[in-house]
Amino acid sequence: MTVINTEHILGGLYTQDYEGKQLAFPLKHTEVKTSIAGNIGRTEVTQSFENPFNQDLEAKYIFPFPDEVAVDEMEIIIGEKIIKGN
Repeated sequence: MTVINTEHILGGLYTQDYEGKQLAFPLKHTEVKTSIAGNIGRTEVTQSFENPFNQDLEAKYIFPFPDEVAVDEMEIIIGEKIIKGN
């Protein structure tokens, strides 16, 4: 498993090379949709990244949330493969 020091990282998709150097995948697009009903806000964030490397890599997605935020659904699409979080 890839180990990445997340102490000073901004959000994004990251991997490490063989020497342990942190590498970021380029962010190609971000779309944000927000709705508010009463005292509850819901935000949907869609991001697209590109793999500029010549191989398949294990990566770690980091999104900087404030302490009061909760994630109730997550879906990652890689090619035709869909990974759903719960």
